[in-house]
Amino acid sequence: MNEITASFPSKRLAPGPGIRPGPFDASEAKRLRKAVGISQGRFAAALGLSLRTISRWETGKTSPRGPTRQRLQDLDRLIDRASEVLSPEGVGLWLTTPNAALGDQVPLEASRTPEGYIEVMNLLGRMEWGIPT
Repeated sequence: MNEITASFPSKRLAPGPGIRPGPFDASEAKRLRKAVGISQGRFAAALGLSLRTISRWETGKTSPRGPTRQRLQDLDRLIDRASEVLSPEGVGLWLTTPNAALGDQVPLEASRTPEGYIEVMNLLGRMEWGIPT
């Protein structure tokens, strides 16, 4: 673990506008999934969870906690950042398409780890400033 990733959890930004501190409303997970435009199954795979878990969130039977809640907050920030750089229609496509700058990984899946999240956010920054990727 390097210096950047060692400090990752303590350096998190404030939650994006879609996710508030406190109890997690099931509609927020669904909103994130719909913002990317993917199925429950693909959303579950991107988060490293089961389809049943996503379904239970979206029906209000359970809610995300701990590291999973943090992952959703990260995803919310990632979608917000992508929305600043890309057209609204392009966000979901970009997040779900393999990207050569990420070693042909899909940005949504690459961002599952702290290192990958930083790499994807940095890539968006380079894109915003027109730095070749």
